[in-house]
Amino acid sequence: NAFDQFNMAALALLTAVTCLSQSPVLPTCPNASRINIGCVGDSITAGAHSSGGIHRYPEQLQLMLENNTSTAGKYCVTNLGISGTTVQKKGDHPYWNCPAFATLSQNKWDIIVVMLGTNDAKDVCGEAPAPFCSNTTCCNWPKPGQTNWTQDCSNMDCPFVKDYTSLLDHIKTLGTTSGGPKIHTMIPPPLMTDMVNGEQPYGMNQTIINNIYPALIPKINTANSLPHPPIDVFSALGGTPDLNCGYGDKKDTPELCNHKCQVGGNWSGRDSWMTHSKDCGYFIDAQSIDPCHPDDNGYVQLAKTVLLGLDL
Repeated sequence: NAFDQFNMAALALLTAVTCLSQSPVLPTCPNASRINIGCVGDSITAGAHSSGGIHRYPEQLQLMLENNTSTAGKYCVTNLGISGTTVQKKGDHPYWNCPAFATLSQNKWDIIVVMLGTNDAKDVCGEAPAPFCSNTTCCNWPKPGQTNWTQDCSNMDCPFVKDYTSLLDHIKTLGTTSGGPKIHTMIPPPLMTDMVNGEQPYGMNQTIINNIYPALIPKINTANSLPHPPIDVFSALGGTPDLNCGYGDKKDTPELCNHKCQVGGNWSGRDSWMTHSKDCGYFIDAQSIDPCHPDDNGYVQLAKTVLLGLDL
């Protein structure tokens, strides 16, 4: 009858509206009819510790572009992030050997953003698994025992710089025009603590991420004649030098603590997020607590930073 038909139509409309509000439809990328943006990176690009789906930064970037009348329908963002990857060809999990690198290489791009280096900073385990490593989050996941950073890059003559340069040279050949794609390097987010339960998180050296990269990535950018400055994700997510109260022989010097997130910080349990969320809002929320990977709010901030850096 008419009443039942009305109810069915109303239910269908309600269902459609609910689905739209919960699951925005993103374009399939890359797309020949749009300006294509490729996001090269590791687990921070892949969206580890986010709620997944649209909460990863490339997907957030796509939503921001779609929600702006001047950019809606014009851009297509592809997530080319693979967890655990290094820019170094002899790292424990080289980006060069992953399916995402094949996707990158088999397509043509208008814009490429590169955020690698976090996994290259693994150095804790030396040549063999350290005795205090109790699980895969410590000893240089995904390959326990391999050290990725045993180098001095102060003179730019080191494997990290050479392989980063090789990646940029390769990307320069993948443009939709003879001039190649616009390339933006990115300074990775900070490592918010250097110890979790007595172990370096993921085997990463905090000094490399928080002190070396903010200076080294701009030098790589300049050496490769890229016209755009690196996108500073490090600062945007709260990074400062000597973030974890100093290091080495000054590790326990209280006056060096210059980030409120570390005051009484406890990264070992989810129950700590409520007391720290004000000052660690980009790394601790109800569903995630991790000193390396942003939470959902952090990925939104990351996407905003990339969008500002792209200056579209």
